[in-house]
Amino acid sequence: MTRSDSASDGRWNRRRILETSDSRQLPHIDPVRYAVCIRRKPMRTRIALLLAVLVHAHAHAQPPVDNSTVSDTLLDRYTARRDAHFAWTLEKTWTDPPDLVGYALNLTSQAWRDEPDVDHPIWTHMVQIARPENVTRDTALLIIAGGTRTQNVPDHLDAQLAMMARLTGSAVVLLPDVPNQPMVLNGDGVPRYEDDLLAESWVAASKTRDPGWIIHLAMVESAVAAMDAAQQFLASDAGGGVSIKHFVVSGASKRGWTTWLTAAVDDRVSGIVPFVIDTLNLPATMKHHWGAYGFWAPAIGDYSGRHLFRWLNSPDSRSLRSIVDPYLYRDRLDMPKFLINSAGDQYFLPDTTRYYLDDLPGITRLRIVPNTNHSLGRNLDAVQSALAFYTALLDNRPIPALSWRSDTPGVLRVTADTDPIEVTLWQAHNPGARDFRQEEIGNTWRPTPLEPDDDGAYTARVEPPETGYTAFFVEARFRPDGLPLPMTFTTEVQVIPDILPFKDKPME
Repeated sequence: MTRSDSASDGRWNRRRILETSDSRQLPHIDPVRYAVCIRRKPMRTRIALLLAVLVHAHAHAQPPVDNSTVSDTLLDRYTARRDAHFAWTLEKTWTDPPDLVGYALNLTSQAWRDEPDVDHPIWTHMVQIARPENVTRDTALLIIAGGTRTQNVPDHLDAQLAMMARLTGSAVVLLPDVPNQPMVLNGDGVPRYEDDLLAESWVAASKTRDPGWIIHLAMVESAVAAMDAAQQFLASDAGGGVSIKHFVVSGASKRGWTTWLTAAVDDRVSGIVPFVIDTLNLPATMKHHWGAYGFWAPAIGDYSGRHLFRWLNSPDSRSLRSIVDPYLYRDRLDMPKFLINSAGDQYFLPDTTRYYLDDLPGITRLRIVPNTNHSLGRNLDAVQSALAFYTALLDNRPIPALSWRSDTPGVLRVTADTDPIEVTLWQAHNPGARDFRQEEIGNTWRPTPLEPDDDGAYTARVEPPETGYTAFFVEARFRPDGLPLPMTFTTEVQVIPDILPFKDKPME
């Protein structure tokens, strides 16, 4: 089925339609030529800041980075157009277990670039959908996943997908292969995956002065297309005649990045749960990374090796950030949000939320998971918290809120609007560096139970270390009535002493 086969696909009810004169009339345009669209307004510079200039940028005073919000961006236009390649076919139906129905849809989400720019322009995904037999909810959960592109039809419905559908009483959609990898760019013969693929797409955009190279455009489009396909199919007789109007979107790492950006451009997104991704306000967070470590962590070598972070920390990064930085879309991100991060992430520092969390509108909850790295160690409790959050949104239930303040280094006062069943102080110490990656300190985060003060607040006190740095946060666990699973939220991470030892070191 093609997108034009359905008059009620719901895709065009989007915020950006208010920002462009007639977005639904946009013809299908090759994304290679989309650079023409963004030249309607002058920019400070084009996206192609020469890397040779960047090598010396740190030696000169730079004007402030522009963090104002954006409208009518290339990301808006790319995802609003009707892609002529969009199509889906039903490949398989599962009726086991008996209380659920499962489907496999072969989805073509788009064509991104042409050969020989890329060796595989057509993006395909074997989407799985699970729904209860008698589903009545009009909100579905969309999970964006990675993987390697395949046309193979699964033998069985994904067991976790089935569990989530049964537990929440809603349809759950699994979109794999984001990005559609491996992919060879510019005929260089190198099959690229994950961050190597993303970073190389940024370099291609810089070299060619064509921001249509930035692969995040296609990653977000694949999520938008998956929502289109799920709506169309589930509304059909074959899909049970189920009307889906809203989606809560979730994904981890690059897929978490895609989750943020999808929420920025599609009004069907009524909530998000991004895992292990700290790419909001990129100039500030990456400057913080460098100031804490004095080097770029090996995990982000695909970007630092191409000198892309110096680009991000220049005022000339605006055109790139208008596609990849959710912070510039923050005024649109007013839907409920649950951020789940790792305390020992090898990509991101645990305290970088300070550069964006307070600026996000609407319901925003945070969870830091101790003694994990970027993989979260397959932490099932974190997944359960995400499902509890999703279920609360489905039922329009109040979501417990934490508030905290620190007027004295090492002292954190925490209050909750709902009585928690458990409150815990977590802390870890590194005697030699401001570095809390799991690969550096191991599983050394240790818990201390906290009891409420007379006024019902909780006060965490951590002694300043004699050497090195100590990180800490407070975790609160809730079990609201009627929810099948507990919710766990945390404060932001505090570090004492709160100094960046390498903040004056020139960025490499």
